[in-house]
Amino acid sequence: MSKNFETFAGQIVREFRINPADVDFVELRFEGDERHWYRWHAQWVGSAPMECRVEPVTGESGRRYLAEVLERTVQAA
Repeated sequence: MSKNFETFAGQIVREFRINPADVDFVELRFEGDERHWYRWHAQWVGSAPMECRVEPVTGESGRRYLAEVLERTVQAA
C-alpha cells in the first residue's frame, strides 16, 4: 500500500466526497497468525494527499477497537 497510498487515498476522498480532515486510513497486514495494524496520515492540499506517512498501531485498546470494527455488521463511528 505504501507505493500507492497517495493515489488510493485521493481517489477515495474524491469519489465519496469525504472531507480529508474527517478520514483516517488503516491497513491490516497478516504475518502468519499475527495481525499488524498501521494508521496512514497525510497532509492534505484540497483533495490531494501530500507528505504521507504510516505508523504502527501499538496500543492494545486501538488494536482491539480496529478488530471489533472489522467484525461489526453496521457502520462504525
